[in-house]
Amino acid sequence: MPLCFAPFGAWWLAPLLLAAWWLWSMGNLPRTAAADGFCFGLGMFGVGISWVYNSLHDFGDAHPFVAGFITVALILTMAAYFAAFSALAAYLRKRIYDARLYWLVAIPVLWLLTEWLRSYVLTGFPWLLMGYGQAESPLGAFLPVIGVFGCGALVALCAASIALWVSTPNYWSAALISLGGLLLLTFALQDVQWTQLQNSTKRVALVQGNLGQEIKLGAQGLPISQQRYAELSATVGDVDILLWPETALPAFQETVQPYLQTIQTNLHTLPRHGHLLTGIFFYERSTGVYYNSLLVVDTKQAYHKQRLVPFGEYMPLRGLLAFMNRFVQIPMSDIDNGPAQQSPLLVGDVDVGVTICYESAYDEVYREQLPKADFLVNVSNDAWFGDSLAPYQHLQIAQTRARESGRYLLRATNTGITAMITPQGAVTSRLASFQAGVLIVDVPLLMGATPYVRLGHYLLLFCVIAALVGGFYYQRFCGRAAKQ
Repeated sequence: MPLCFAPFGAWWLAPLLLAAWWLWSMGNLPRTAAADGFCFGLGMFGVGISWVYNSLHDFGDAHPFVAGFITVALILTMAAYFAAFSALAAYLRKRIYDARLYWLVAIPVLWLLTEWLRSYVLTGFPWLLMGYGQAESPLGAFLPVIGVFGCGALVALCAASIALWVSTPNYWSAALISLGGLLLLTFALQDVQWTQLQNSTKRVALVQGNLGQEIKLGAQGLPISQQRYAELSATVGDVDILLWPETALPAFQETVQPYLQTIQTNLHTLPRHGHLLTGIFFYERSTGVYYNSLLVVDTKQAYHKQRLVPFGEYMPLRGLLAFMNRFVQIPMSDIDNGPAQQSPLLVGDVDVGVTICYESAYDEVYREQLPKADFLVNVSNDAWFGDSLAPYQHLQIAQTRARESGRYLLRATNTGITAMITPQGAVTSRLASFQAGVLIVDVPLLMGATPYVRLGHYLLLFCVIAALVGGFYYQRFCGRAAKQ
């Protein structure tokens, strides 16, 4: 299953693998099916999120045992969701007599519920959702309509249709109608333009400093970072926006304000009167709290990160797990959540929607800033992941967000992957990973909103409720007819 996601891109494998898993396990007793699902989850997440160990051990200076314990605990937790899915699916298999109703309604809805729960329960971990793997597939055309959860449910519907065809050949026509109808809708949505160009573009320079964590967090991390970003920024020329990545400078904004102001003054002397945006730690003396932020240097506006990384930026269950602080030494790992429903940053005459690093996996953070935002940015320091699968998976999440929102999305990262993504989820330009450089792009501004931006999960919820109500009445009607 990890092959269905970036960097491998074998999205077409997903329904085949799900169908194989379900055909293997759904006819078993719930307890046996749960074991099958748990093993499937161990394989998928054991490979797909193995990079968590790198982040904690290689860059968080955690003891190998502690890093391994946290990584294994996360993998086991994610696998437990698949175990619960399999057990409940096997239980329903004995109680929903009509195979069409079971495969084409119950299974996709149950899969949707499983992905939603593992994305939000106890802050959640919305990584490797099935819809992310479809960011550049034909099914990705549904992302602007029903979002990543809905797209994942459609992958499940494809898999369930295959399973129905194989397990109950008499119902091949129902499986064919399901697949054929989905194919027709997919083609119908391919060329729909949900948002409109504003006949205006902005020139943006994305700076990739490529400073390893051992350098940034070392004794000379700040002066080295300042020199690197000053040198790279001096090469960009006349741009509307100069964008630096998450925590480009390992310092609070107030301690480096003169340095930032110098860079900003140089931009203002050029014809476009450009603006510097930088990721930085933001300290509020009045409240004594500090944030992971994106700062507009000349206007002092700041976006504060809302969704924090467990064990990286905050300690979950602090009272019970305080002892972990002795074993996981991650600098600046006790920051505060930014306020919910923040507005886009006004940069000159442009509204910019923002997410910082991991929170790009939560679609509602962008949706709160739309349709006002003219384009989107995600700043990140993926050096925490090293040379692993994570930076590619993170880019794919950004591609999904671009398709859902119908906006261009820019990613500015420390070590990669820095890129521009179109509203169709395509990466049009990027910098090589683990190399310092600058990517200069002309970003078209868009207006309007996709159905998913306007309605959020309500359209998907309506479809689910309609399917369940229809299935319930169909079950009761057919059951009564069978008894007669």
